[in-house]
Amino acid sequence: MIFKPRLITADNPLTQDETKLIKQGDLVEIYNGKTTIWTQIADVKTRGYFDGIVSSRLSEKTYNFGDLIRFHSRHIYSINRSESLQYS
Repeated sequence: MIFKPRLITADNPLTQDETKLIKQGDLVEIYNGKTTIWTQIADVKTRGYFDGIVSSRLSEKTYNFGDLIRFHSRHIYSINRSESLQYS
């Protein structure tokens, strides 16, 4: 199943089908109520939860680069699928 790109917002959150497609290695942008954080999915949990590794350097010291955090799909605002990432 391929989804048409769209803006993910609090009023237009991820669907259950979109959430099921998120997998280890994908980069997701999450919002914690204060700032957006790019996080690489480390593990897909049950009930819409994910473990991720912080992949942003943040000015706020809430999280550090490389920290492992758990978050719910409702906090995801953008997805960059691992198969579309280019490494050099």
